[in-house]
Amino acid sequence: MNDAVPGTIDPRAINTKKPLTPFQIKENMLLGLSSAKAIGCHVDEIKWMDIAKGKPAEILKLLSEILKVKKLLF
Repeated sequence: MNDAVPGTIDPRAINTKKPLTPFQIKENMLLGLSSAKAIGCHVDEIKWMDIAKGKPAEILKLLSEILKVKKLLF
């Protein structure tokens, strides 16, 4: 997210110490989705669990929204 819009997520807010607990994974996913929403992405239909599971369709939706905000995709 910070690559698309610098300063969107404070790195101190991201859980990085391994191994991550299921709660920390959820927290990171929700942080990413709320940050995407804050920069103007339409993420209401994207669920954190789908991204955590690596569902390609949901990841592509999120990526396309980020690229739209970055003005790399129309």
